[in-house]
Amino acid sequence: MNTKKSTLQLQLLKELFEGKKINLKDFSLQNDISVRTAQRYIEDISEIFSENLIRSEEHTSELQSPL
Repeated sequence: MNTKKSTLQLQLLKELFEGKKINLKDFSLQNDISVRTAQRYIEDISEIFSENLIRSEEHTSELQSPL
């Protein structure tokens, strides 16, 4: 796994844990990656946090507290 991918996945995870909704289109533009790449990053995260990950719209994701 390359450094950019790891860094961006951690950034996504941090923002999700902070309760932010992530718009993948905006995230992609800000980080010079494709929307599909951002979706793959979310898929990787969802393998671990699948019970708490909410995809409220096609290009928006957020984590929900299990409490």
